[in-house]
Amino acid sequence: MKKQRGALFLFLTPGFLVMFFIALVPFAFAIFMSLINLNVMYSSKPHFVGLENYINLFTDRRALNAFRNTGIFVGVAVGIEFIIALPMSYIFYSTFKRRRMRNLIMLLIAFPMMIPKVTSGLLWKFLYNPLFGLVNYFRSLIGMQPFAFLSNPTTALISIVLVDIWQWTPFMILILLSSLEALPEEPFEAATIDRANEFQKFWYLAVPMLRPIFFVAVIFRVIDALRTFDTIYVMTSGGPGIATETVDIFAYLIGISQGGRLSYASAASIILLIITIIISNVITKYLYKEDITA
Repeated sequence: MKKQRGALFLFLTPGFLVMFFIALVPFAFAIFMSLINLNVMYSSKPHFVGLENYINLFTDRRALNAFRNTGIFVGVAVGIEFIIALPMSYIFYSTFKRRRMRNLIMLLIAFPMMIPKVTSGLLWKFLYNPLFGLVNYFRSLIGMQPFAFLSNPTTALISIVLVDIWQWTPFMILILLSSLEALPEEPFEAATIDRANEFQKFWYLAVPMLRPIFFVAVIFRVIDALRTFDTIYVMTSGGPGIATETVDIFAYLIGISQGGRLSYASAASIILLIITIIISNVITKYLYKEDITA
Protein backbone atom coordinates (compact mmCIF):
# COMPACT_ATOMS: atom_id res chain seq x y z
CA MET A 1 0.00 0.00 0.00
CA LYS A 2 2.82 2.39 0.90
CA LYS A 3 4.58 1.57 -2.38
CA GLN A 4 1.39 2.37 -4.30
CA ARG A 5 1.05 5.70 -2.51
CA GLY A 6 4.70 6.48 -3.18
CA ALA A 7 4.29 5.71 -6.88
CA LEU A 8 1.12 7.80 -7.01
CA PHE A 9 2.93 10.68 -5.34
CA LEU A 10 5.77 10.47 -7.88
CA PHE A 11 3.31 10.55 -10.77
CA LEU A 12 1.37 13.51 -9.36
CA THR A 13 4.36 15.61 -8.27
CA PRO A 14 5.32 16.92 -11.75
CA GLY A 15 1.75 18.08 -12.37
CA PHE A 16 1.57 19.81 -8.99
CA LEU A 17 4.89 21.54 -9.64
CA VAL A 18 3.72 22.78 -13.04
CA MET A 19 0.48 24.10 -11.52
CA PHE A 20 2.44 25.70 -8.69
CA PHE A 21 4.76 27.68 -10.94
CA ILE A 22 2.22 28.47 -13.68
CA ALA A 23 -0.80 29.38 -11.54
CA LEU A 24 -0.04 29.80 -7.85
CA VAL A 25 3.22 31.76 -8.09
CA PRO A 26 1.83 34.44 -10.48
CA PHE A 27 -1.35 34.63 -8.39
CA ALA A 28 0.62 35.16 -5.17
CA PHE A 29 2.76 37.77 -6.92
CA ALA A 30 -0.37 39.60 -8.12
CA ILE A 31 -1.69 39.73 -4.54
CA PHE A 32 1.67 41.05 -3.35
CA MET A 33 1.66 43.68 -6.11
CA SER A 34 -1.82 44.84 -5.09
CA LEU A 35 -0.63 45.51 -1.54
CA ILE A 36 2.24 47.82 -2.50
CA ASN A 37 2.43 51.12 -4.34
CA LEU A 38 4.35 50.44 -7.56
CA ASN A 39 4.22 52.94 -10.41
CA VAL A 40 6.75 52.39 -13.19
CA MET A 41 6.31 55.99 -14.34
CA TYR A 42 8.08 57.21 -11.21
CA SER A 43 11.45 56.24 -9.80
CA SER A 44 10.26 56.26 -6.18
CA LYS A 45 10.77 53.05 -4.26
CA PRO A 46 7.55 51.00 -3.87
CA HIS A 47 6.24 50.67 -0.34
CA PHE A 48 3.56 48.67 1.46
CA VAL A 49 0.13 50.33 1.42
CA GLY A 50 -2.10 47.46 2.54
CA LEU A 51 -5.66 47.67 1.23
CA GLU A 52 -5.34 51.24 -0.02
CA ASN A 53 -5.48 50.21 -3.69
CA TYR A 54 -8.66 48.22 -3.09
CA ILE A 55 -10.30 51.09 -1.18
CA ASN A 56 -9.40 53.56 -3.92
CA LEU A 57 -11.02 51.31 -6.53
CA PHE A 58 -14.41 51.65 -4.85
CA THR A 59 -14.19 55.45 -4.97
CA ASP A 60 -12.71 55.67 -8.48
CA ARG A 61 -15.44 56.56 -10.98
CA ARG A 62 -13.46 55.15 -13.87
CA ALA A 63 -12.95 51.83 -12.07
CA LEU A 64 -16.61 51.64 -11.06
CA ASN A 65 -17.58 52.33 -14.67
CA ALA A 66 -15.33 49.46 -15.78
CA PHE A 67 -17.02 47.07 -13.34
CA ARG A 68 -20.45 48.28 -14.46
CA ASN A 69 -19.56 47.76 -18.13
CA THR A 70 -18.22 44.30 -17.33
CA GLY A 71 -21.46 43.39 -15.56
CA ILE A 72 -23.59 44.65 -18.45
CA PHE A 73 -21.43 42.89 -21.03
CA VAL A 74 -21.42 39.54 -19.23
CA GLY A 75 -25.05 39.62 -18.10
CA VAL A 76 -26.55 40.65 -21.45
CA ALA A 77 -24.25 38.54 -23.64
CA VAL A 78 -24.42 35.30 -21.66
CA GLY A 79 -28.15 35.71 -20.96
CA ILE A 80 -29.07 36.18 -24.62
CA GLU A 81 -26.71 33.40 -25.72
CA PHE A 82 -28.41 30.98 -23.34
CA ILE A 83 -31.93 32.08 -24.33
CA ILE A 84 -31.08 31.52 -28.02
CA ALA A 85 -29.08 28.32 -27.55
CA LEU A 86 -31.63 26.41 -25.46
CA PRO A 87 -34.48 26.28 -28.02
CA MET A 88 -32.10 26.13 -30.99
CA SER A 89 -30.34 23.06 -29.62
CA TYR A 90 -33.67 21.27 -29.19
CA ILE A 91 -34.79 22.28 -32.69
CA PHE A 92 -31.63 20.76 -34.15
CA TYR A 93 -32.07 17.67 -31.97
CA SER A 94 -35.70 17.07 -32.92
CA THR A 95 -35.39 18.04 -36.60
CA PHE A 96 -32.22 16.23 -37.66
CA LYS A 97 -32.53 12.61 -36.59
CA ARG A 98 -29.51 11.31 -38.49
CA ARG A 99 -26.24 11.59 -36.59
CA ARG A 100 -24.32 12.53 -39.77
CA MET A 101 -26.64 15.43 -40.40
CA ARG A 102 -26.33 16.57 -36.77
CA ASN A 103 -22.54 16.41 -36.99
CA LEU A 104 -22.64 18.52 -40.15
CA ILE A 105 -24.92 21.06 -38.47
CA MET A 106 -22.64 21.17 -35.41
CA LEU A 107 -19.64 21.79 -37.67
CA LEU A 108 -21.41 24.64 -39.46
CA ILE A 109 -22.67 26.40 -36.34
CA ALA A 110 -19.25 26.06 -34.69
CA PHE A 111 -17.58 28.14 -37.42
CA PRO A 112 -17.73 31.50 -35.55
CA MET A 113 -16.08 29.87 -32.53
CA MET A 114 -13.10 28.84 -34.65
CA ILE A 115 -12.30 32.44 -35.55
CA PRO A 116 -9.74 34.03 -33.18
CA LYS A 117 -11.15 36.87 -31.09
CA VAL A 118 -8.78 39.40 -32.62
CA THR A 119 -9.86 38.38 -36.12
CA SER A 120 -13.56 38.52 -35.26
CA GLY A 121 -13.04 41.94 -33.68
CA LEU A 122 -11.36 43.27 -36.82
CA LEU A 123 -14.02 41.66 -39.02
CA TRP A 124 -16.89 43.31 -37.16
CA LYS A 125 -15.04 46.60 -36.92
CA PHE A 126 -15.07 46.69 -40.71
CA LEU A 127 -18.70 45.52 -40.84
CA TYR A 128 -19.71 48.39 -38.52
CA ASN A 129 -17.70 50.96 -40.48
CA PRO A 130 -19.98 53.93 -41.35
CA LEU A 131 -18.40 54.43 -44.79
CA PHE A 132 -18.02 50.96 -46.32
CA GLY A 133 -19.36 48.50 -43.73
CA LEU A 134 -22.04 45.98 -44.65
CA VAL A 135 -24.21 46.92 -41.67
CA ASN A 136 -24.59 50.48 -42.90
CA TYR A 137 -24.94 49.27 -46.48
CA PHE A 138 -28.04 47.27 -45.53
CA ARG A 139 -29.30 50.26 -43.56
CA SER A 140 -28.95 52.43 -46.67
CA LEU A 141 -31.10 49.98 -48.64
CA ILE A 142 -34.06 50.87 -46.43
CA GLY A 143 -33.34 54.60 -46.54
CA MET A 144 -31.42 54.95 -43.28
CA GLN A 145 -28.38 57.18 -42.89
CA PRO A 146 -24.91 55.79 -42.07
CA PHE A 147 -24.26 55.49 -38.35
CA ALA A 148 -20.96 55.10 -36.49
CA PHE A 149 -21.97 52.37 -34.04
CA LEU A 150 -18.55 52.07 -32.40
CA SER A 151 -18.05 55.83 -32.04
CA ASN A 152 -21.30 56.45 -30.20
CA PRO A 153 -21.20 55.93 -26.39
CA THR A 154 -24.80 54.70 -26.42
CA THR A 155 -24.37 51.97 -29.03
CA ALA A 156 -20.69 51.00 -28.74
CA LEU A 157 -21.03 48.51 -25.88
CA ILE A 158 -24.17 46.84 -27.22
CA SER A 159 -22.46 46.53 -30.62
CA ILE A 160 -19.64 44.57 -28.98
CA VAL A 161 -22.17 42.47 -27.07
CA LEU A 162 -23.75 41.48 -30.40
CA VAL A 163 -20.35 40.33 -31.66
CA ASP A 164 -19.92 38.15 -28.58
CA ILE A 165 -23.41 36.70 -29.07
CA TRP A 166 -22.62 35.92 -32.71
CA GLN A 167 -19.34 34.21 -31.85
CA TRP A 168 -20.21 32.29 -28.67
CA THR A 169 -23.87 31.28 -28.95
CA PRO A 170 -22.66 28.23 -30.94
CA PHE A 171 -20.65 27.17 -27.89
CA MET A 172 -23.83 27.02 -25.82
CA ILE A 173 -25.66 25.20 -28.62
CA LEU A 174 -22.92 22.57 -28.90
CA ILE A 175 -22.93 21.85 -25.16
CA LEU A 176 -26.72 21.59 -24.97
CA LEU A 177 -27.04 19.60 -28.21
CA SER A 178 -24.41 17.11 -27.08
CA SER A 179 -26.23 16.76 -23.77
CA LEU A 180 -29.56 16.20 -25.51
CA GLU A 181 -28.04 13.36 -27.52
CA ALA A 182 -26.92 11.73 -24.26
CA LEU A 183 -30.41 11.79 -22.73
CA PRO A 184 -32.44 8.56 -22.64
CA GLU A 185 -34.92 8.31 -25.52
CA GLU A 186 -37.62 6.42 -23.58
CA PRO A 187 -39.26 9.50 -21.97
CA PHE A 188 -39.51 11.23 -25.37
CA GLU A 189 -40.94 8.09 -26.99
CA ALA A 190 -43.50 7.77 -24.21
CA ALA A 191 -44.45 11.43 -24.61
CA THR A 192 -44.90 10.89 -28.35
CA ILE A 193 -47.25 7.98 -27.65
CA ASP A 194 -49.20 10.25 -25.29
CA ARG A 195 -49.51 12.75 -28.18
CA ALA A 196 -47.35 15.43 -26.61
CA ASN A 197 -46.22 18.10 -29.04
CA GLU A 198 -42.60 19.19 -29.46
CA PHE A 199 -42.95 22.20 -27.17
CA GLN A 200 -44.32 20.02 -24.38
CA LYS A 201 -41.50 17.53 -24.80
CA PHE A 202 -39.00 20.38 -24.78
CA TRP A 203 -40.40 22.18 -21.73
CA TYR A 204 -41.45 19.26 -19.54
CA LEU A 205 -38.79 16.70 -20.46
CA ALA A 206 -35.70 18.25 -22.02
CA VAL A 207 -35.41 21.34 -19.81
CA PRO A 208 -35.67 19.52 -16.43
CA MET A 209 -33.21 16.82 -17.52
CA LEU A 210 -30.74 19.38 -18.90
CA ARG A 211 -30.78 21.59 -15.79
CA PRO A 212 -27.40 20.33 -14.46
CA ILE A 213 -25.85 21.07 -17.86
CA PHE A 214 -27.14 24.65 -17.69
CA PHE A 215 -24.62 25.21 -14.90
CA VAL A 216 -21.73 23.97 -17.02
CA ALA A 217 -22.66 26.06 -20.05
CA VAL A 218 -23.37 29.25 -18.10
CA ILE A 219 -20.30 29.02 -15.85
CA PHE A 220 -17.96 28.41 -18.78
CA ARG A 221 -19.39 31.37 -20.66
CA VAL A 222 -19.44 33.69 -17.64
CA ILE A 223 -15.78 32.98 -16.86
CA ASP A 224 -14.80 33.42 -20.51
CA ALA A 225 -16.86 36.60 -20.95
CA LEU A 226 -15.39 38.16 -17.80
CA ARG A 227 -11.94 38.00 -19.34
CA THR A 228 -12.90 39.24 -22.80
CA PHE A 229 -10.08 41.57 -23.81
CA ASP A 230 -9.09 40.92 -27.41
CA THR A 231 -12.37 41.74 -29.13
CA ILE A 232 -13.03 44.92 -27.16
CA TYR A 233 -9.48 46.23 -27.47
CA VAL A 234 -9.37 45.63 -31.22
CA MET A 235 -12.78 47.21 -31.84
CA THR A 236 -12.76 50.25 -29.53
CA SER A 237 -9.79 50.08 -27.10
CA GLY A 238 -12.32 50.92 -24.39
CA GLY A 239 -13.68 53.97 -26.19
CA PRO A 240 -15.31 56.20 -27.09
CA GLY A 241 -14.04 57.72 -23.88
CA ILE A 242 -14.59 54.94 -21.34
CA ALA A 243 -17.92 53.73 -22.76
CA THR A 244 -16.68 50.17 -23.47
CA GLU A 245 -13.92 49.99 -20.88
CA THR A 246 -14.27 46.69 -18.99
CA VAL A 247 -12.11 45.65 -16.04
CA ASP A 248 -9.60 43.86 -18.29
CA ILE A 249 -9.24 46.91 -20.53
CA PHE A 250 -9.09 49.23 -17.50
CA ALA A 251 -6.35 47.15 -15.85
CA TYR A 252 -4.32 47.06 -19.07
CA LEU A 253 -4.62 50.77 -19.76
CA ILE A 254 -4.03 51.95 -16.19
CA GLY A 255 -1.26 49.44 -15.53
CA ILE A 256 0.66 49.17 -18.79
CA SER A 257 -0.47 51.30 -21.71
CA GLN A 258 -1.14 54.65 -20.03
CA GLY A 259 -0.59 54.99 -16.30
CA GLY A 260 2.06 52.47 -15.29
CA ARG A 261 0.15 51.85 -12.04
CA LEU A 262 0.84 48.13 -11.85
CA SER A 263 -0.28 47.78 -8.22
CA TYR A 264 -3.61 49.48 -8.93
CA ALA A 265 -4.17 47.26 -11.97
CA SER A 266 -3.34 44.15 -9.92
CA ALA A 267 -5.93 45.13 -7.30
CA ALA A 268 -8.59 45.50 -10.01
CA SER A 269 -7.71 42.06 -11.40
CA ILE A 270 -7.90 40.45 -7.95
CA ILE A 271 -11.35 41.95 -7.34
CA LEU A 272 -12.50 40.64 -10.73
CA LEU A 273 -11.25 37.17 -9.75
CA ILE A 274 -13.15 37.35 -6.44
CA ILE A 275 -16.33 38.39 -8.28
CA THR A 276 -15.90 35.45 -10.68
CA ILE A 277 -15.56 33.00 -7.78
CA ILE A 278 -18.63 34.45 -6.03
CA ILE A 279 -20.75 34.25 -9.18
CA SER A 280 -19.66 30.65 -9.80
CA ASN A 281 -20.52 29.65 -6.23
CA VAL A 282 -23.92 31.36 -6.35
CA ILE A 283 -24.88 29.61 -9.60
CA THR A 284 -23.59 26.28 -8.26
CA LYS A 285 -25.58 26.52 -5.02
CA TYR A 286 -28.73 27.63 -6.84
CA LEU A 287 -28.64 24.74 -9.30
CA TYR A 288 -27.72 22.29 -6.53
CA LYS A 289 -30.80 23.36 -4.56
CA GLU A 290 -32.91 23.05 -7.72
CA ASP A 291 -31.66 19.48 -8.22
CA ILE A 292 -32.50 18.56 -4.61
CA THR A 293 -36.03 20.00 -4.80
CA ALA A 294 -36.56 18.32 -8.17
